[in-house]
Amino acid sequence: MSEPRVSVIVVSHGRPDLLCRVALSVFHQNHRPVELIIVTDHVGLAAISTLPFVSRIKRVLFENENISAARNIGIDHAAAEYIAFLDDDAVAEPMWLSLMLNEMCQHPRAALTGTVFGRNGISVQWGDVGFDELGRDQPKSGSGPRKLHGTNMLFRADILRQISGFDEAYRFLYDDTDLAMRLHHAGHETGYLDGGLIHHGFAQSVRRSARRAPKTLFEIGASYAGFLRRYAPPASMDAALLDFEYTQKRRIERFALSGDLSPFRIAPLLAELRSGFEQGQMRPLMLRQSFDQALSARLCQFWIWVLGLGRLAFCAACQQGVQCHRVRICPQFFAKFRIPQCARHARQRLEVIHARIGRRKQRKNQINRLSVCGVKVDGTFETEKYACDFRERRQTCMGQGHAMPHACWP
Repeated sequence: MSEPRVSVIVVSHGRPDLLCRVALSVFHQNHRPVELIIVTDHVGLAAISTLPFVSRIKRVLFENENISAARNIGIDHAAAEYIAFLDDDAVAEPMWLSLMLNEMCQHPRAALTGTVFGRNGISVQWGDVGFDELGRDQPKSGSGPRKLHGTNMLFRADILRQISGFDEAYRFLYDDTDLAMRLHHAGHETGYLDGGLIHHGFAQSVRRSARRAPKTLFEIGASYAGFLRRYAPPASMDAALLDFEYTQKRRIERFALSGDLSPFRIAPLLAELRSGFEQGQMRPLMLRQSFDQALSARLCQFWIWVLGLGRLAFCAACQQGVQCHRVRICPQFFAKFRIPQCARHARQRLEVIHARIGRRKQRKNQINRLSVCGVKVDGTFETEKYACDFRERRQTCMGQGHAMPHACWP
């Protein structure tokens, strides 16, 4: 029996030395075959070009600081039946892939995660934990969702593509938690392997220092607000945001007390967090469609438009078709108003679109009528002048052999 094929995706930005280290740990795995896909910036590409096995790496240039979008690009380039994810500041033990794939083959599941150790190799950063609809970690229960650790994940490629990969609205943090929740809602089972070991270092980046002190909390707040907007009950959303802000405040105060963060940075960081909350509540949840789904969606939209049945939109969360009757607008205009996530929100958004289009038509009709009729200060029409002007325009148009223009209709 042939060994299962696996594609390992590593996303990196601004950390070329660590990228080379994690690439070495992947090729030191005792499992073969392994396809390594690295999605990184120009600095990362230049660094891995010096590795002796660079010809065996799929290299993809991606400059944006959006981990979900970068991972989706890696999924597009993956050719194996299983897809694994590693962070660039992590190192995998040599038996990692063998143990994970063996567990996946013996007990088929949609996804598998494992233990993540800290930089000292002793303390456990993440184990087998679950989470609730507010994104808070809690002990794993039998029926609740299991948290997938972004630096130690293995998926079946067909299921990962079926649920459209990662939601690119989560540019940093909660991308793996959102994916775990969608797998749970779709009825897929996830597993945990205690022996699948990864060592994660929490390296310095544009968002944190080498001592893990935060440099910005904007994307953290935006991702958390987006997660709450999708899964949390509306009545508990405000309380959850306040509780999250209090937790982050206590965290940055501890960094300030230890000397890793200036006390003058506390207020600006909390202001960035609140700005992130506002941005996350307005940011569209942008689930990608697979190639087949996108093609079928475009064909349906084309034929429904040609046949005059209205415009077909697709829900961004469940990909179900939503018929938008009597919406005669161009695709560029419609693209500005994405259907957010479910049928209820789709109907609400369509009502907004209908009302906006109705107001535009009403204003246009008023402008046309006022330009023809002329209006006094009190709003009454000059009927005699309007009638004379209308007769003159009609005689002029009919005399020249032209149809009566719409702007001249009474």
